[in-house]
Amino acid sequence: TQLDRTFMPDSMGGGTLGNSTFLGAYLLFCIFFASILTMEGHRRWMRRLGLISVVTFSLLVFMTSALAAKGALLGILILFPVLWVLFSPNSTRSKRLLCTVFITMFFFLFVLGFVQLFVPGSYVNQLFLSFTGPARLGAWQIAWSAFFDRPLFGWGLDNFPYAFAVHYIPCFGSSACGGEIWFDRAHNKVLDLLVDGGFLLFFSYMGLLFTSLWAAWNASRVGQMSHAVFITILTFIAAYFVQNLFEFDTTTAYVFFIILLAYISSRTINKSDIPTRSFYQTKIFGYGLIVFTLLLPFTLYHSVLFPSMTNRSSQVIEATQMSKRLVVYEKMVSGSPIGVDFRRVFLAGETVKLFFGLSLEQRAILKDDLRREIHL
Repeated sequence: TQLDRTFMPDSMGGGTLGNSTFLGAYLLFCIFFASILTMEGHRRWMRRLGLISVVTFSLLVFMTSALAAKGALLGILILFPVLWVLFSPNSTRSKRLLCTVFITMFFFLFVLGFVQLFVPGSYVNQLFLSFTGPARLGAWQIAWSAFFDRPLFGWGLDNFPYAFAVHYIPCFGSSACGGEIWFDRAHNKVLDLLVDGGFLLFFSYMGLLFTSLWAAWNASRVGQMSHAVFITILTFIAAYFVQNLFEFDTTTAYVFFIILLAYISSRTINKSDIPTRSFYQTKIFGYGLIVFTLLLPFTLYHSVLFPSMTNRSSQVIEATQMSKRLVVYEKMVSGSPIGVDFRRVFLAGETVKLFFGLSLEQRAILKDDLRREIHL
């Protein structure tokens, strides 16, 4: 039976990363590392390449529909010159006072706008709903209730779906939440941390950010790090945190975040403080590295390649016959156990979308196939 492509979902604009929001976070990290290359490149051509990359990646951000990344980039452009003057050792007292007042007002306006986000009918609330829909606020409400249910240690890492089920609200599954039925993340990094690990995980994460900034600041004071690099790190981490108030980290963002922390560590530690390894320690480390290298292909296949091969979402979207959809459904639920729950939810959503897009006559013809899809 042929399917009408009118009912097929549109692309989410994120390329192979999933959607435009994930792409926006990826581009922000690219802008940061390109900025570092612009300032720290050993050769002129490297610095020029870094500058060209900064401009290119910035333009790409504004070409996407990643609203959080656009806002974060605008915040970087506003805060960078202000923070430059504020932390410059050559700034006068009056300039620092003026910058402090500006940053205080900027922070106050941001907090006020964020609060207005939760006021029904306010301009900020209506603007936010027009871009994201009502489901995001519903997920935040569930996450907040789940956090208060277990405030100290949370529900466990990646257990938001269970908290979502326990504190489910009637908004989901209805037009009040735009037809959304399920979220696997709160789409807010702070709330995700509070749900996963409670206060303990949240303060650990914030401590990691502040410790990194403190180390970078001290390094800039003693000359280990240039003033420009410190301001770049400070501005980027602030913008990255604000962006995550409206989204969650992906694997790509986590990898880049770890590289960012590693870069800060490499620029702030004294080489004389690094302890020298003994012969036996070096030998053990070498053997461990060999074992890790041998196991790496199997680990990558099990945790990355096999799940990627199992995820055939695009084939479901592009299928024009029910028989082809059923084959893809069976492969997606019988493949890798990693992410199988998410794939089942995706497939159920695709079946529901198709059902409501069919006429009564088409539903009657396809009812057996639709039942088999739901059963899978």
